[in-house]
Amino acid sequence: MKKWTTESPSNYLAIRRYAYLLIIFLCIINIGGVSAQNLPITGKVVDMSGEPLIGVNVLQKGTTNGSITDINGEYSISVSGKNVVLVFSYIGYLHRKFRQVSKTRLM
Repeated sequence: MKKWTTESPSNYLAIRRYAYLLIIFLCIINIGGVSAQNLPITGKVVDMSGEPLIGVNVLQKGTTNGSITDINGEYSISVSGKNVVLVFSYIGYLHRKFRQVSKTRLM
């Protein structure tokens, strides 16, 4: 059985070729992640008296991307695209839609 080592020139070149291919592959994956540019939006949902609402559905309009509020009424959702509209729904309350006007503010 022949031993595979880096001492022969052909094996060294093969290892270098695979290393370059791996680096190129990782760069392509990284570029794909940059083009998506997910923007995290966080917030807190409260009722008229300031009490947090637990279990409010937060959905990015036109997608299946969503989240729900936790025990403190807080949510976090990563959205993609411009002019994002978030839809808030809760049992016993009217649905509300808010559009994103900046990176941190909903309107």
